[in-house]
Amino acid sequence: MTILRLSIIKLTILGSCVVYLHRVFLRKLLTNYEERFIMEKCPQRTRRKTPTKNAFASKGGSVLGLIELIPHFKNTRDPSYFFESKEHLEALERLRYAIESEEKLAVLTGEIGAGKTFTKTVFKTMLQGEDYSVVDIPDSSGTFNQILYDVICEIKGERFLKSSNYRTNVLKKYFEEELARVAIEDGKYLVVFLDDAQAIGGTNARPSTHKAHLEQIRLLTNIDLQDKNLMTIILIGQPELRRYVSELPQLEDRAAPPYHLNAFDYKTAQDYINFRLSKGGVSDIFTPEAVKIVLSHSKGLPRRITRMCYVCLYAAGTFDLESVDDRIAQIVYDDFRSGNRRWERDAERELEGRGIGQQPAEADQAV
Repeated sequence: MTILRLSIIKLTILGSCVVYLHRVFLRKLLTNYEERFIMEKCPQRTRRKTPTKNAFASKGGSVLGLIELIPHFKNTRDPSYFFESKEHLEALERLRYAIESEEKLAVLTGEIGAGKTFTKTVFKTMLQGEDYSVVDIPDSSGTFNQILYDVICEIKGERFLKSSNYRTNVLKKYFEEELARVAIEDGKYLVVFLDDAQAIGGTNARPSTHKAHLEQIRLLTNIDLQDKNLMTIILIGQPELRRYVSELPQLEDRAAPPYHLNAFDYKTAQDYINFRLSKGGVSDIFTPEAVKIVLSHSKGLPRRITRMCYVCLYAAGTFDLESVDDRIAQIVYDDFRSGNRRWERDAERELEGRGIGQQPAEADQAV
């Protein structure tokens, strides 16, 4: 039996070694194939770790190479990188209207990476210097009591006793007092942002639980002063939030018409990419065919577009190319789809070596 077990162990180890060597061989084969694929396009080019400094000389640009453009494709919430697409401008207008008309609730939805949080960030800057007191809860996945406690703390500007020490009716009393203070003493209108509102009540909770907590949020809008509304609550979340709201007639009746951020079409995606490139002083670096491939991978979502463009620029830069064509875009697309993401890892290492940071993919947006 001992000899049999040893034989089985040896065979297992041998099998693991064969599988590992097979993977290494395939990876090397893929790398060689990619390089030959590119060299067919540019037979006189060789892969370089650092691109030529005058890659854009023929375009009249001052940028020193494709890789130098990558910082302009970081996931960021810097308002100067906000792309004013028709969809996002409409979202800003809807939010502005909801507040100016003193609607009790507003709802903004979109897929992950559609730019909801970046839109919120830009809208908050628009409210600065005006007669508004702004509270932003970036994670609304807690219970109603936890959310209400966080809102009160934001208004007060300090943390007090833990929310677990308070019953709902006690927290509501505190909230009413703070709301009255903001309206009467400060003379301001309260705007509350609840981000990731589709997860209210718990990320893994049942839809019925989410809706029960949303109903609790609705009850907060009953608070007013001599029939004058004192605040607008803005719910921001993924598409299921819109469904939950539509299934709660009393909540829907108190909300401004909800708005959904749709994905970019080809023309908007192309304009968005050129908007980002313009921050580096160039444009039209991506060929129309490359844009189509990027759009196919990203499904028109700005964050995904940004991420793929960032890797495409690196891949093209390592071959000292002056543009991103369909062959580069296809290689990166296949790398993403396979789950290997070798080009992305290489790009991140390159940027770390250059001292250029890349925001985590979770940072919402890229508009």
